[in-house]
Amino acid sequence: MSYNINEWNEYNVKDTLTRNENNFLETNMNNAAKLNIRSRKPLGVSSEGVKVFIVALLLKN
Repeated sequence: MSYNINEWNEYNVKDTLTRNENNFLETNMNNAAKLNIRSRKPLGVSSEGVKVFIVALLLKN
């Protein structure tokens, strides 16, 4: 099999671009997932809200 060197180079360039695009998308998806996990709080309760609630309970009595 003989390859035309221009076709071969064109294929390599396209393949590299596709791989770079996929890596870029994968990195962005991973970063978004990390941010999402970090920003999630259990049951949506912030520690500040809990403190205020406890102080309110203590003052009520």
